Amino acid sequence: MLLVQRERSVRCQAKKLNRMKHLLLLLAVGFFFGSCSKEQEGEGKCFDGVVVYGGDPAADGLGWLIMEDDSVAPERYVPQNLANAYMKDGLKVSVCLQETEEKLYCFCAQPLPKYRITSIRTR
Repeated sequence: MLLVQRERSVRCQAKKLNRMKHLLLLLAVGFFFGSCSKEQEGEGKCFDGVVVYGGDPAADGLGWLIMEDDSVAPERYVPQNLANAYMKDGLKVSVCLQETEEKLYCFCAQPLPKYRITSIRTR
């Protein structure tokens, strides 16, 4: 009788241990997938700029660009999703951008990264 109770106790402990292992594994997997968020989830870079047309991309131009307004050597940003309403050469805007994986291949020293516009408004 004592032997049967002890055997049941051992089986019960083994089940509890097995459940704890599964719970720990589930928590580890949840933590792993929960921590795999992209770095670009925030606002990105926000600045005042000017929309410029860099020439027809079919003729080796850069297309529509947004250039920093208050810089001695303004940085060029190639937007992915510039709405038609903002495609006006010289238009002053306030914009927030996030860098994407896409590149614009041009006759530049290196390909230019493309940016996704997260917010834009005219100034």
